[in-house]
Amino acid sequence: MQRENKKHINNIIVTIQYSLSKLIYKNDLDKLIDTISHAIEKNSIIDNNIIEIMIAAEDKRFYRHFGFDILAIFRALFKFIFYYRKSGASTIDQQLVRTITQNKNFTINRKIKEIILASSINNIYTKYEIAYSYICLAYYGWRMHGYNSAYIRIKNENIVTENDILYAIISLLKYPLPRYPSDKSLNKIYNRISYIKFRLSKLNYKY
Repeated sequence: MQRENKKHINNIIVTIQYSLSKLIYKNDLDKLIDTISHAIEKNSIIDNNIIEIMIAAEDKRFYRHFGFDILAIFRALFKFIFYYRKSGASTIDQQLVRTITQNKNFTINRKIKEIILASSINNIYTKYEIAYSYICLAYYGWRMHGYNSAYIRIKNENIVTENDILYAIISLLKYPLPRYPSDKSLNKIYNRISYIKFRLSKLNYKY
């Protein structure tokens, strides 16, 4: 009963945020809907394992929140206030919003807007569709906008072995690949791959 009440309250909150988006951020919401719907209709071929790899790397509570992760926000605030360390608190949903709107200003207003819009798309699309769209649309580095271009370049340039291609693609979300990769930039990707595999093992995913 308690879980059902909590879910009901969350649904009400998401619905309110969706209404706010339509009222305050109509142009951005329309752009999000058009872009995500087009990505879904295009039906690009991806390896579905990459979705769970991305969730382990970027947003382990992806299936348990409605667009923003309040725990991650509080953790980031705690680290900044007490240790003066910046840490990411953006969800996959928020990263998708940022990718489509191209609004990357470091302001409170932008963050609030991003959270509201991220919650709004949860009222329209399934979690799979949100994750799928982000993989299809994300920026991975020089001339790599979207999964297909990232896969082709990683494979053609033999940056990693065949078994690590999916891990490498997700690593590029944090460390986009430059036109001419240095040893330093490649090492960042290799270290990120190891980190992702460790996270997957803790979450009991096996690929």
